[in-house]
Amino acid sequence: MSPRLHIQELDENLSDDDEDLDGFEADDAGEDEADLDAAENAAGTSEISQNKKAILKEIEEHKKQLEALKEKDPEFYKYLQENDQGLLDFEDDGMDDDDDEDEDAEDLAGDDDDDQGMDEDDAQVHDNVVTKTMVSAWKDSLIKTQSLRAAKRILLAFKAATTLDQSEDESKASLAYVVDDTTVFNSVVLTTIKYVPSVFNTHLGVTAEKPYVPKIPQSGGKWKKIHPLAKSFIGNLVKLLSQITDTTMLQFVLRESEALIPYIVCFPKQGKGYLKELLKLWTSANEQIRIVSFLCMRKLAVTQPTPYLDSCLKGAYLAYVSQSKITNVYTWTQIDFSAGCLVELCGLHPVSTYQHAFVYIRQLAIHLRNAITQKTKESFKMVYNWQFLHSLRLWSRVMQTYCDRSSGAEPSSGMSMRPLIYPFVQVALGALRLKPSAKFFPFRFHIVRLLIQLSNKTGTYIPLAAQLFEVFESAELRNKAKPSTAKPMDFIHSIKAPNNYLGTRVYQNNVVDEVVGLMSDYFASFALSISFPELVVPAIIQIKRFVKKSKNFTANKQLQQLVEKLEQNSQFIESRRSNVDFSPRDEGKCMNFLQDLDPAVSPLYKYNAARQKLKDQQNAKLVESDEDEEEDELEAELEGEDEDEDELEME
Repeated sequence: MSPRLHIQELDENLSDDDEDLDGFEADDAGEDEADLDAAENAAGTSEISQNKKAILKEIEEHKKQLEALKEKDPEFYKYLQENDQGLLDFEDDGMDDDDDEDEDAEDLAGDDDDDQGMDEDDAQVHDNVVTKTMVSAWKDSLIKTQSLRAAKRILLAFKAATTLDQSEDESKASLAYVVDDTTVFNSVVLTTIKYVPSVFNTHLGVTAEKPYVPKIPQSGGKWKKIHPLAKSFIGNLVKLLSQITDTTMLQFVLRESEALIPYIVCFPKQGKGYLKELLKLWTSANEQIRIVSFLCMRKLAVTQPTPYLDSCLKGAYLAYVSQSKITNVYTWTQIDFSAGCLVELCGLHPVSTYQHAFVYIRQLAIHLRNAITQKTKESFKMVYNWQFLHSLRLWSRVMQTYCDRSSGAEPSSGMSMRPLIYPFVQVALGALRLKPSAKFFPFRFHIVRLLIQLSNKTGTYIPLAAQLFEVFESAELRNKAKPSTAKPMDFIHSIKAPNNYLGTRVYQNNVVDEVVGLMSDYFASFALSISFPELVVPAIIQIKRFVKKSKNFTANKQLQQLVEKLEQNSQFIESRRSNVDFSPRDEGKCMNFLQDLDPAVSPLYKYNAARQKLKDQQNAKLVESDEDEEEDELEAELEGEDEDEDELEME
């Protein structure tokens, strides 16, 4: 399921209307920018800044210089009186917002990771408690005049809002403002996240008409003003993401933070922290949070491929593997969603994906080699677990997606991932053969299934029939089955069979059903091949031999039906190829044999489609019935883990 399917729904849930965010925004006061100081004074929260005092001192010095000029050069002083009276009447009342913006930039130019520079301008104002009136005044200035002065002040309040976990004394001693009310906290966060990025864009000339990923100019006087503000904003945003527990608020902050990503990539340390929080949220339980986190992560990789693309791929893969450690009916959908997100990330840059895939497939090969050479419980457990299997499933999906010849998914230029198919198949087949015990038949079936899918998508022939024939020769199917009242086993969410299923009639029937389904899938992919009659001969012989010895009526009936469809399809192909006018040497014509024919006309393809539909319905019912019992079964499985380890010892 693609994460993009939910974007429209997400936009509806998080519309720009503030009413969707209950209590997140304070009431608008509608004050003018000129009334910004008056609003703060009315709340009893403003004091004269140190920089303003310095400017007043410079004004006094300038006045003294003019008085000295009056004594030294009376004629020039008289000329100034007649032509430039404003210079002689210079007062501090003439300072405007632009002067304040310059002050802010100078004060913040030397700020560090702790935002000390932002606090200097406000001179440790310990009693500046933020109110709704103040936030409304700042918001009005941000919207109407795009004021950097208002942006700085609300960012100071935003810093105070993100440090509420500190003690009261510590907060008052280090912060310019104090946020001690939940409603004010929500209002500060909402206003800052929603409106400050547009102020940055306005002053740097970043407009909506420009490309999806705008380039932020990281030089010049304008950037010098924005740099300390953006750095403080992003640092406190990362801190806020780690603290929010309300789902609606978190969803809003994540969505709006996407607009800040072009600025986030300008600060490597803050960007690393932002990605770390995204990866945590990407594996959370809430579906909408996972979607928005992934979209932010993807934009981060697109905006600045170096180094964020590699960081996203590596971090997402490690998070995916860690998440897949516990797999059951409840977590399967979430793990599958994470795999789909990783597949999309892998498509952003094939060269980087190839390098990462090579490394991680090699790690799987090392675990397999250790299991083969060491033959210990610990080495076997490194292969027979959900993390190993989900890693195989992931890289199989990646190669299916980007090596699919039928859809033209392979890149026309650059590096293809097709060379990875061979080593991947070798690792998968090695893991399949490692322990041929009936207990791990579910693990074997998972691997066979993903290899069948890989073969279909990439057009690569992978000999898998022999891996299924081995099941017929196992003691599990040759020995007489014990009666059992257990319900059918769920092979989709299992990699090993519980001990109470082994040797029972119900497990034997389940195994045969899985083998018949996999054989049907496998041979159906060659249903229109010119070599189909020869390909299925070993399978027909092997199945008939098993049916002759077996006394399981249910299993025999399924196998006989499969043999019948294989023979019908062989006759169908033989009738078609009897009319061809080329020899087996003509490889090109052999490859194109019946390529213009719909596969649904073949008997085996029809049978497999109907069988798969019925199987999906049965699995859906089985999963639904398992939901009430899954927790108890999981606890029982964990308690019996030590007992199961004995099965991993080599005979």
